[in-house]
Amino acid sequence: ARNLSPLLRFASAALLEAPPKQIALSGPAGFLGSRVLQSVLDAHEHRRDHGLEPGEVILLSSSPGHLMSRLYSRYGSKRMSTVRATRCDYYYQHDFDSWRDQLGSLGMGGPDAVFVNLAALAGPRSDRPDAMMAVNYRAPIAAARACEALGFGHWVQSSTQAVKAERAGQVPYSRWKAMADYALARIDRLPVSVFTLGLLYSKEQGMVSQRGDNINMVDLALLPITPIMGNGRAPLQPLEVEDAASRIAYVSLTQPTRRPVQVSESSGYD
Repeated sequence: ARNLSPLLRFASAALLEAPPKQIALSGPAGFLGSRVLQSVLDAHEHRRDHGLEPGEVILLSSSPGHLMSRLYSRYGSKRMSTVRATRCDYYYQHDFDSWRDQLGSLGMGGPDAVFVNLAALAGPRSDRPDAMMAVNYRAPIAAARACEALGFGHWVQSSTQAVKAERAGQVPYSRWKAMADYALARIDRLPVSVFTLGLLYSKEQGMVSQRGDNINMVDLALLPITPIMGNGRAPLQPLEVEDAASRIAYVSLTQPTRRPVQVSESSGYD
């Protein structure tokens, strides 16, 4: 028997009880997103093995053809039978209409549709001064409002584990993520789950981020949170990336109504 992924070891029954999900996944080639995709494909195979409809995942990518070619080489045609990809550009796609029409034209919508937003830009770009705002705030909020209009059942957001000063603007990445989290919390008809992630590392590869470097001071300086060195009391929570991916996949593949929700003052929920 094949080795079971953490997701299947701990959530096998829940994955079979849930209805098949239609997942839009941004950032599918990243350090975290690639592992979330692998967990989702494991869940699809698990459901097929039990005679259930697996669901599907639609990858949002700036280079969908290249991405799908690599994924077919890695996973094979059978596992990839539930995967599609579409081109999107977080740097420029900031209007409600384009997101609604793109997702709707793909047949996405309804209570079993889920948007998993893992796309992020942690540092500035010299050619685009507004790049961090575009990717971390404007694009996801336009997409979320489109998802609300299409009746999506869930939005899953990756955010940052940051102190108040960083979210207030000392660190631009944290500022735009904080603003996105706040805007998402105020959307009335779209259940939202926000994952506040700190230092993601791979125990298998012994690295931080997707570049393949060993953990070192340069990597720590590039994190979305500024560690306080010296007394060891920095607000930093190391998290193994496979564990994070399994948790995000589980939340995406099961029913949000089974978990506690945080209600904003403007929300219509009781």
